[in-house]
Amino acid sequence: MKLRALRLWNVRKFADRGIAIENIGDGVNVLSAENEFGKSTSFDALHAAFFQPFSGTPKSVQLLRPYSGGSPHVEVDVETPEGQFRISKTYYAGKKAIITEIATNRIIAQADAAEAWIAKLMRGGSTGPAGLLWVQQGATEIGGGSNKEKDEERRVREDVLTSVTDDEVEFLTGGRRMSRVLERTKAELERLVTGTGKPKAGGPYAEVITEHAELTAKEADLKAQIDELRSALDARRKKLNRLKDLNDPDAARERLQQKRDGAERLDAAKEQSGKLAMAEAEEKLAAEKCQTANRALESHQSKLEKLDKLTAQLVNGAAQFEQAELKRDEALSANDASQKALEVCDKRLNDARGLLVTAQRTKDAERAAEQFTELKTQLEKAEALRGEIEILAAECSVLAVDDKLINQLDALERQIETLNITIHSEAVTVHVDYVEPGGVQIIHDGSALTQGQTVKVSSRTYFDIPDIGKLTISAGSDASSGDQDAKLQDLKAQLQRGLAQIECDSVVAAREQLSRAKDKTSYLAQKRSELDVRAPDGIEALRQRAVQLEALLTATVPSELGLEDAEAELAAAIEAHRLAASEREKARAAFQNAKEDFLRKEIMIAAMRKESQELEAELISEDERTTRLKSLQHTYSEAQEVLEAARKTTAHLRENAPDLESVTAAYERASSTLDRVQAEIDLLNKEVAELDGRISVSSGHGIEDEYQEISGRCAAVKTRIERFEHEISALNRLKAVLEEARSSAKERYFEPVMAELKPLLTLLLDEAHITFDEATLLPSTLGREGLDEDINLLSGGMREQLAILTRLAFARLLAKSGSPVPVILDDALVYSDDERIERMFDALHRQANDLQIVVFSCRQRAFERLGGNGLHMTSWTPGET
Repeated sequence: MKLRALRLWNVRKFADRGIAIENIGDGVNVLSAENEFGKSTSFDALHAAFFQPFSGTPKSVQLLRPYSGGSPHVEVDVETPEGQFRISKTYYAGKKAIITEIATNRIIAQADAAEAWIAKLMRGGSTGPAGLLWVQQGATEIGGGSNKEKDEERRVREDVLTSVTDDEVEFLTGGRRMSRVLERTKAELERLVTGTGKPKAGGPYAEVITEHAELTAKEADLKAQIDELRSALDARRKKLNRLKDLNDPDAARERLQQKRDGAERLDAAKEQSGKLAMAEAEEKLAAEKCQTANRALESHQSKLEKLDKLTAQLVNGAAQFEQAELKRDEALSANDASQKALEVCDKRLNDARGLLVTAQRTKDAERAAEQFTELKTQLEKAEALRGEIEILAAECSVLAVDDKLINQLDALERQIETLNITIHSEAVTVHVDYVEPGGVQIIHDGSALTQGQTVKVSSRTYFDIPDIGKLTISAGSDASSGDQDAKLQDLKAQLQRGLAQIECDSVVAAREQLSRAKDKTSYLAQKRSELDVRAPDGIEALRQRAVQLEALLTATVPSELGLEDAEAELAAAIEAHRLAASEREKARAAFQNAKEDFLRKEIMIAAMRKESQELEAELISEDERTTRLKSLQHTYSEAQEVLEAARKTTAHLRENAPDLESVTAAYERASSTLDRVQAEIDLLNKEVAELDGRISVSSGHGIEDEYQEISGRCAAVKTRIERFEHEISALNRLKAVLEEARSSAKERYFEPVMAELKPLLTLLLDEAHITFDEATLLPSTLGREGLDEDINLLSGGMREQLAILTRLAFARLLAKSGSPVPVILDDALVYSDDERIERMFDALHRQANDLQIVVFSCRQRAFERLGGNGLHMTSWTPGET
């Protein structure tokens, strides 16, 4: 569980107003502010939200209520593994408790259900882990407080240690119950306490405890009222003294005079600042005029120098231009001559190529004549093969049969034979032998049976005998016979269809046809292979090649030169052409360079003439140029003098000018001091009036007399409680026996907390160790430099530091057991020196890796070095979140 926000309304000093502490993060969170800022009030309100039911008004709740009355209201935002939730509690009038899921704004529990939700979250309330880890102001050390508080803290420490050492210790002590002691005390204990050790409802012990609690609460309430009255009187005295100091006439006059003096100095500074600004503007203007005059002078001088330079360049450029023009003309003549020579070489090269083509064609024609004769013979043989292939292909298509079909026909024939044998072996037959063959004949199915005829009898067969009657012969069921006949007919039909498909009358003829087809197919493949050899690209390709060769022979004209002579002439023409082309490129490049140089010179001369003419037009005559130069030099000199005077004026004003920012700051400080003092006077007058009212109300109720009476009754009741406590001392004896059993497992019992405490102790002290007391489960001695020191004999600062380190160790154990609880410290480390407090800050940050730690402190300067997430109080009204 982690805290995310805390909000209060109408709690203690925040009567009829509210504050909020938002954005509480993981790790270390710090709220550092002066005394009476509301830190402890915030802690007590947070404690009440988790540990005080909304329906009751015990002392801790009464102390939350402001003197003016009303209903304290507290809101806490928490984060658990299940999400973020808001706990809202209101005490006294309108009392309520509500748990809201923040993400959905859904109320998940109210009233007693909300208190049960909080109790489950806190694992035992104020007697659970939070009671150990939430440290109120002035209660830093572990083991302090009343006996009940000591016992409760010891039980929490015991629960934490047990939760991280499995159940080993509990197992060891479970078999050592003191049966006889419990039996002897059972009757008396049942009269006073329940089986869990709590006062028995309705019993004398419970009654006296209830009476004592009521009297104690009343006593505390009266004491709080007395303390509040005394606090109000003390506060009024302090505020009146402060008002006296603030209203002192001399001090008031001094503050007012300081403001008036500051105002006068500020006005004078502003006036001086205005003069300085004007002088700086005049200096800037003079500087700009000086720069303008200088630029005009430099521009005129530059133009004069440029005109002289251009005149000299024009004389030199004219000679260069004439020379470039001469070179261009010479390069043009050379370029024309090289072009003509190249054209002659082009003609010779083209003629040589034509002669080579003619000689090559003559050579090709001679080879083509030989190829044409061979190709013609090859074409005739290929055409003959194609004719044979066409005849064989036609014959194979007529004999279209394959192994698969023959195998199917064989299978059908075998099935028919097998079925015939089966039918004949199972059939019943009637054989006819007439005594007088020419006499009366037996009729079957409309036909007369002849002498010696045999008839197969089915399951029921009828014979008509003239003049005698009808003969019926039954041979059992004919279903099987009929099925077999039908199957036989179907097989025969399939066989006939298959034979008809290949135009054969028997399976034997089909096999013979298959053999002839295979022979024809093999011979056809042989002929096709032979044709592929003779005409790999087809007969048509051979025919086209023959036509091409014949056309070549017809079109070829015999060459005058042989092929070798033509090739030699072409090589000579190519070399001559290469040399001519090279000379042509040289001449062309030379002409191009000469032309470009001529153009550059021409452009340069034209540009210089134009620029020179423009400058001459601008500068006019020689006399005017000189007059203009002198005028510009005079103007620049005057501008320099004005600028120097302006700079001296500005420097003088700047040297004597006061610091406007410092004067302004001094005036604002004096003014704000006056305003703040007046605001404090108004606030103090208001607070004194409120205190007067509270004091007037409280002083008239006789509170102190009533307090004395209640204190006497409370002491008497407490004596009765002590007598009852003596009667139940047997519980203490049983407790001692259990602790004796636990001593046998001491090392295992304290091992987890020692493991967590050791690195923290190392941050504080070098080579130190702690031993724990078996009875209290608290540190008992501190060992360092070979000596063991009693914890109670250590300084207050050391005890405080060890107590906080021990709480941090228990907090880490709780986190490891799966039940993390925030560590909250209210004004802790008040006795630590500067070095030790730095080390304690390191310890807090070390444990904050998986814990949430919230620190309240009034030591603002010291706790700045703690770092972490800074928390702030802001105004808040219920309903704003």
